[in-house]
Amino acid sequence: MMYYIRLHVILPPIPFFTGYLESFPSYHLFSAMVEKNKITLLILAIALLICLAPMPYGYYMLIRYAATILFGIMAYDYFQNRQKKLYVTCLALALLFQPILKIPFGREVWNLIDVVVAIFLLWLFFRKKETNI
Repeated sequence: MMYYIRLHVILPPIPFFTGYLESFPSYHLFSAMVEKNKITLLILAIALLICLAPMPYGYYMLIRYAATILFGIMAYDYFQNRQKKLYVTCLALALLFQPILKIPFGREVWNLIDVVVAIFLLWLFFRKKETNI
């Protein structure tokens, strides 16, 4: 169900809750970038594999922000396409990588997570588009 808030008679209604992200032009830009230009999946997979090397702390934070944004957009797209398994997976990955409340895993565990997520991203990159997963 879509709810609208009308702020003024001249302004168009602003979508609230359901479909709220679709009102932002930047959402469509990122959404199209992820779905049509799958190179972003490959770039993030390579960036996650670079995390295995000793890098400055700022690089890891940049990857956390990028992964959270990418997985959040992917989760929303899969939710809209009714692909429940991929939606739940991407939502869990967005929550895992979010930089606000960091999960204190050790270096070895984060390395394992980075490799597994990179393999998942490569699988998404090379798979053919399916309707229901």
